[in-house]
Amino acid sequence: MGFVLAAILDFLIVVFAALPFANYRTPVLIGEIVLIALYRQLLGRTPGQQIVGVRSTTIGRQFARALLGLVLILYLGLTFSAGALISTLTDAKIDGARVNLRPILSGAPAHSPVPGIMEHFPNVTFQVPRTAAGHAIEPTSCCVLYGAVPSDDVVDPGILIFAQQNLHPYDYCQGVRNPAAVWLSGCRTDPLTFQQNVASATTSDRLKMWNPIAVVRTNFALVAKSSYLEDVTPSYGIRRFLRGDAEVLWLRGTRTMKKKSEEARVELDRFLIASRNEFVGVDIVWKKVPRDASLAELVASTIALEKPSLAAIDAELNAPDERIVHLTNAFRMSGKRPDVAQRLRDALRDGGTDRQRRYLELTLEK
Repeated sequence: MGFVLAAILDFLIVVFAALPFANYRTPVLIGEIVLIALYRQLLGRTPGQQIVGVRSTTIGRQFARALLGLVLILYLGLTFSAGALISTLTDAKIDGARVNLRPILSGAPAHSPVPGIMEHFPNVTFQVPRTAAGHAIEPTSCCVLYGAVPSDDVVDPGILIFAQQNLHPYDYCQGVRNPAAVWLSGCRTDPLTFQQNVASATTSDRLKMWNPIAVVRTNFALVAKSSYLEDVTPSYGIRRFLRGDAEVLWLRGTRTMKKKSEEARVELDRFLIASRNEFVGVDIVWKKVPRDASLAELVASTIALEKPSLAAIDAELNAPDERIVHLTNAFRMSGKRPDVAQRLRDALRDGGTDRQRRYLELTLEK
């Protein structure tokens, strides 16, 4: 019995010792076998036999020592050896310059002296100016636009502003159904905690990993951070400020926009906002136009989480002026409610643009 237990421990020692060198597993395994043979030759027993106490104690004690050795080997192996392997695989998928950015806490941006138009999206609201880049605002069912009618062939100059949950890292958790995956990825936390964990993760955190769960969660956070910061320019950093019970991360970067005949790099400002219960991302995309810092500051100074309510929807429906703006807000907040959609459709027929009418029908078809 003692020799069987010792053989199991020796096998686990060999496997875990080889894990960090997975790319060279054959020569490493051969080297380990040679070392264990030399070890046995010099001391008369293998490491596993020494742990179990073969020939020096009773069967009961051998079993107890083997169990203790198994726990210790599994802990060290899964935490450090498997951790080293997972970290190596993670490093192949991440951008070190981006994942090592840490949010810099700053005061909330001051409110603009010139009030803008309040735009409401599901779970988030912010102000935008009435004109930008030489164009009047054009609110649509999906987004806010400034610019000429877009072309299918080339990237049209203008500004695009939209809000979506899939811009935010916590959106990943909405699709995780396996309980083990939810637990290992850290998705059992609330949106704010998840945002803070992902945004603050850096490769140096792996030096503080003390259990196998921390290994998985730390490397998952690094992959998530690299993925969701893919468009971020590291030199701009990550600005962090508080808005009520929510936290806002303000990022800047570039992305590629593709049309049939053209690909263009465009600038963007991205806001990730989360509270204990809600989360969303907002993008401002500067398409072939200079970035307007005052517009970005206006959004930053007014962005806030807001859960749609019947009272808020009714207020937009009954607003006395700027009818299309308010009806569009009501449509977004209502989740495409049929009566609201019809009122917006009627208003767009009387005074909207072709693009506003087309985007409304596309939204309703989804």
